[in-house]
Amino acid sequence: MRGGGRDETGAAAVSDDRAVRTRVHWLDTLARYKRDPDGPGSAEYWSPSLDCASRDELRAIQDAKLAALRPFFYENSTFYRRRFDRLGVLPTDLRTVDDLPKWPVVDKAEMMADVQAAPPFGTYTRHDDALWAARGWMMFSSSGSTGMPRVFREGTRGLTVCTSLNSESSPPLRFLVGDYATFTSARCECGRTHLRAVGAFAGRADELINLRGVKMYPVQLEAAVRAVPGVGDEYEIVLATTAGGLDVLTARVEHADGSIAARVAREIQARCEVRCDVEVLAPGTLPKTEFKARRVRDMRRASGA
Repeated sequence: MRGGGRDETGAAAVSDDRAVRTRVHWLDTLARYKRDPDGPGSAEYWSPSLDCASRDELRAIQDAKLAALRPFFYENSTFYRRRFDRLGVLPTDLRTVDDLPKWPVVDKAEMMADVQAAPPFGTYTRHDDALWAARGWMMFSSSGSTGMPRVFREGTRGLTVCTSLNSESSPPLRFLVGDYATFTSARCECGRTHLRAVGAFAGRADELINLRGVKMYPVQLEAAVRAVPGVGDEYEIVLATTAGGLDVLTARVEHADGSIAARVAREIQARCEVRCDVEVLAPGTLPKTEFKARRVRDMRRASGA
């Protein structure tokens, strides 16, 4: 029994040593590629050598960081070690950025299940409670649901998946952000060379509104409402079902002039291809929204529709 105890103690010591060594290697790798950490390197760019690096150089940096990140994940995160083992994927299987599709995306549902199994923060972070406390860090949870992952090529619309190669405590590996976007690697007119979303993000998969077969996103409705001059900061979109069983949309906006209802309705119809009612309220009527605003109120679900 004592021999077995020594074996277990020795195995734990070896595991702890691997965790320390992979952490040191990951931090050394982060430091090696850190540039201009204390201030902007020029008037145009924070870090000119990174902001305007060639795509080949950026790719080489990403591959080097990924090579250091994968063993760090496996040896320091219970969440990721368990996932590697469950999927039958070895850290060495993810050698370059091209290998990332071998790793199924991580979504919020999976992370929330981990938190519920190991509250309050789950097993995702690579630091224990003592290190978090020693560094004065805090972790915050976020609400939200998930979208269905899609694979897409550059220049086509798809769901955003993020891998962070710059974080010590909680870098995600193929996390499903959930925002629709169209990406390009073409150099920006400003001179930057990093991957970018063309036309910004275009709505979240989990926020898709389906009204009588017409699909739209809250961001489209917001653009329509804000296209009318003088509309207040706060607005509300209400989805409801009439007594006759018809799903309808009502936009509630703040404005000093009640006659702008027709213009708001035209903007929404032009951008979202749906007819709606508009209720114009006096400025200051709607409650102020905070943090991530949820301005769509779907009464259809509340009524069981």
